[in-house]
Amino acid sequence: MIERRRFSRNHSFSRDEVAGAVTTVAGERRGRRLFLNVTMGHRRLAMRQVTVSSTVGALTMLSLYLSELSVPTLDQSAFQVWTLATIANIAARAGLNYWVFANQPTEMAGSVARRLVPLVVIVLNAVQWLWCIFLFVGAGLNFQVLVLFAGLLGVSVAVMGMWPTTPVGAVIYLVTSWPPFFFRLYQAQWMPLHDV
Repeated sequence: MIERRRFSRNHSFSRDEVAGAVTTVAGERRGRRLFLNVTMGHRRLAMRQVTVSSTVGALTMLSLYLSELSVPTLDQSAFQVWTLATIANIAARAGLNYWVFANQPTEMAGSVARRLVPLVVIVLNAVQWLWCIFLFVGAGLNFQVLVLFAGLLGVSVAVMGMWPTTPVGAVIYLVTSWPPFFFRLYQAQWMPLHDV
């Protein structure tokens, strides 16, 4: 077995693999970079931000789970479905993120389909948050709403950190999480716009 000489200690790719990705990316149109930038700097940034985003998201879901166990706001069957779907969603996103970062830079740079996988991850994340918003934001201020708000805020900061890596994905996440959250607050008559 031939051992590849690593380009740097920050990643396991060889100098030739990194050079191939740079060559592919250098000649492409800007539009492709809106979906995913695949340079090594962007890759390291994305790995850090995905780790933060995933950790904050998982801790938020765990906090929602524990708070719902202690002070239930959902009926038992809805809670069980939410729990199983949340576990499946987190596992699917973790698997897709692993797959993205396990691919060689040249493979990611040369394939539009592979570059769209992070958008799939972001859409799965957005769907999870939307569902949580419509399940947990209701008529009364409770711990679940505060946990949800803190989680949305934490993940949003991490996603904004990914802006240089995947601008379209960052916009999709922010547009699909905050407006529905505030709309739900408005529906629950928490926002003073009802009196205007």
